[in-house]
Amino acid sequence: MQSEIQDLKKKQLKNHKRLATFFFVLMVVIYFLMVYLLKHAPSAWMGFVKAFAEAAMVGALADWFAVTALFHHPMGLKIPHTNLIERKKKDIGNNLGSFVVENFLNPSTLKPYINKIEVAGTAATWLESKKNRRLILSETGQMLLQLLEKTSDQDASRFIKEKGADLLTAFRMGPLLGNALDYLVDHGQHSELLDFLLDKIKVFVAENEDMVRKRVKKESGILVPGFVDNMLANRITVGLANYLHEIQQDPNHSIRQEITGQLYKLAGQLKEGTAWKEDLEKLKTGLLSEDQLQ
Repeated sequence: MQSEIQDLKKKQLKNHKRLATFFFVLMVVIYFLMVYLLKHAPSAWMGFVKAFAEAAMVGALADWFAVTALFHHPMGLKIPHTNLIERKKKDIGNNLGSFVVENFLNPSTLKPYINKIEVAGTAATWLESKKNRRLILSETGQMLLQLLEKTSDQDASRFIKEKGADLLTAFRMGPLLGNALDYLVDHGQHSELLDFLLDKIKVFVAENEDMVRKRVKKESGILVPGFVDNMLANRITVGLANYLHEIQQDPNHSIRQEITGQLYKLAGQLKEGTAWKEDLEKLKTGLLSEDQLQ
């Protein structure tokens, strides 16, 4: 493709040279023709044509010399102040670079344009197009696929193992767990868990009334009639179920408040890293064992 473009440019240059040479030769012919006619059959208009042809020849020669002198020695003659581009190209490049940097690439010039750039807005607008989103996903997928294909399993395993060890070593579990617990309690997630547990306990109590009755009979005296034991067992089962139901229905129940307070207290202890520090360090040490990391 590049060679085709170069060939096309060379062809265009040859055509322009031929056209310029043709007009120069035409002016030369017209000039000498006017000189001849002025000597043998003079006329007023011939002087104007002669002057036009003469000016055209002088202009063509001046342009040819100027352009040639910039890039070459005219006719191979090493005339002073010719072949300027070749001899001074390094200085010209340095001066041009300095001019661009000083006048266009300095902070005071670039800052107004940079301040006008809305990167987030432009990116958001660009991503609104489904075509652009598909392009991003496609290119990202290709890059990830190439990365994975070139990655050795052993190297990836070693990297994850080393970085995992570094991360866990510097990682403080207490503050993270404490903040997570604070977040769950602040958003009422512990209440949902408590309701779930209360439901399960109610079902367990209802399904194991016989076990409660047997336990009451075992703990009661010999002189206590059986119907009394059964009545006590029934009262215990129903009372416990009703109490659990009250806790479920009352969001401000004392049991709920007590549990919430204890959870906040536990979160504070975790964040301070005092009471649970030793246990968390043991847990982290277990995670850092060779077998676990591998």
